[in-house]
Amino acid sequence: MNEVLDCYFACAPLREITKKQSSYHARHLRAAFGVRKADQLTPSDITAFSEAQKVLGVMQTTIARRISILRSALSFAVSRGSLAVHPLHGAMFPRGKSRRIDPPTLCEAQKIFEASPGHLKRVILLGLYAGPRIGPSELMRLRWCDIDLANGVIHMPNAAKGLSRSRSRIGINDVKGTKTQRKSRRNQRKI
Repeated sequence: MNEVLDCYFACAPLREITKKQSSYHARHLRAAFGVRKADQLTPSDITAFSEAQKVLGVMQTTIARRISILRSALSFAVSRGSLAVHPLHGAMFPRGKSRRIDPPTLCEAQKIFEASPGHLKRVILLGLYAGPRIGPSELMRLRWCDIDLANGVIHMPNAAKGLSRSRSRIGINDVKGTKTQRKSRRNQRKI
């Protein structure tokens, strides 16, 4: 199985960030199936892998992601002719539900803001008002050149998750302004 995963990561047309994240998850696949021959994997092997992962406290969504990487590597091997048949073709495995976390209430946000050190307050405000993904995909890619104060717009970098645009336009919330000023600015952007 190691050879199939090696070939997949070396030759499959994957984005660098996908390759990096998938390689992390593949470590667990290599530990479980690395010495096995790919054509000898069975759905019951994958079920046993899932159960072992659950015992370690791994969330079902993460387990499903790891199985998806394994299936993709096997499909790639079949497409290249290095594997005659996909051993897991047609097998169904639990997907898991992604957890949605409700944003903080206004009162909770205020408490977080007040308890935070000064250098984090700008990040907290950007997160609350603009709603970017936290981390290197959106918020940490934001630069001053992305802020258009004259037009009241932030050009937020997208996380490259299948969106056709590389940036989203987010209106800057004028906390001190009146509703009339905000309406006026919004109408100007439509023109």
